[in-house]
Amino acid sequence: MDKKVSTRKEKEQAKTHSEEYVKELRKKMKVLDQRKRELRAAIRSVHDGIYDDQVREGIMDLLCMNVGRNKVNDVIRTVLQKLAKKRYQPTAFKSC
Repeated sequence: MDKKVSTRKEKEQAKTHSEEYVKELRKKMKVLDQRKRELRAAIRSVHDGIYDDQVREGIMDLLCMNVGRNKVNDVIRTVLQKLAKKRYQPTAFKSC
């Protein structure tokens, strides 16, 4: 009889442990889903092969500040990584 009681307790403990584990995994999934949404919302600079107006303005501002045309992407990437903690993988800058 004691074996049945202890076995039942062990099963209940295992079930409780499994439920807690599932809850923990669900919390982790929510965090990962949120992170995935954040990464998908990464900065897109080109839509249908055309730079966004904001990106174009930023590029023009950098060029007016005498940033070399071949350094514009590096400057944008560095500023976004350091200040906004965003990844930026632009296409090559093309002259207008």
